[in-house]
Amino acid sequence: MTRGATNVGFESAEWANMVIAQVVQTYRSKMRDDLPGEEGDEIVRRRIEHFANKMRPTDVLGPIRIHDVNLGVSAPRVSGVHLIPPAEHFLRPSSENELQAQFEVFYEDSVSISLSTSYVAKIAFLPIHLLVSLRIDLLNFSSPLRQQITLRQP
Repeated sequence: MTRGATNVGFESAEWANMVIAQVVQTYRSKMRDDLPGEEGDEIVRRRIEHFANKMRPTDVLGPIRIHDVNLGVSAPRVSGVHLIPPAEHFLRPSSENELQAQFEVFYEDSVSISLSTSYVAKIAFLPIHLLVSLRIDLLNFSSPLRQQITLRQP
């Protein structure tokens, strides 16, 4: 394609998939303090438990206990990347320096978390604690996305 030609249409997403895989793998490794096995698993569990308890509404939830965390092993993949020229943007008028990319995101892995807490209800000024155990498993996720990219002139 010549430099002056409009670069729109389907694009390869392999370079993006390689970058995404590296970012996700680095994130998982750093969450574990770069430690393998049960020692790394325990560090992840403690970090998530600390964050969950820092964010919880203390007036309605008791302390959150994280029992198990699985961060998975794969990374999301993008495909069907289609660049949309400014003339075809339908959401709003745009300048010539804006480009939109539409693509599919697919993630298939086994990511899970198991936790327990208590729900505190105050009925007639008497606190009632309802114990709650929850396990969340994410097996796959797929969605079309549209991202706007603003190109900068050098």
